[in-house]
Amino acid sequence: SDTVQTGEWHDYEPMVAGDGPFRVTVSMDADADLYVKRNGWADVDDYDCRPYFEGATTETCELQGPGDFYVSINGYDPVTNYQMVIEIAD
Repeated sequence: SDTVQTGEWHDYEPMVAGDGPFRVTVSMDADADLYVKRNGWADVDDYDCRPYFEGATTETCELQGPGDFYVSINGYDPVTNYQMVIEIAD
């Protein structure tokens, strides 16, 4: 688990997935945004998955491998505590 603040980005090391799905689920107590991009870091205009649900407490991205997947959390509310679960196919 971790905490992100408004406008702050948390970037996680790229993760390599095999031929199956790559899934990220984030549970949070306030509003932050999940971004996932294949082969590079995402930003607000360039991403492969961004499940926009205003005020959502859970967001999930699932992309099909293979590939190197980059995961980022962007803070929206003043303080958001979150937990992330990542499932990677071999």
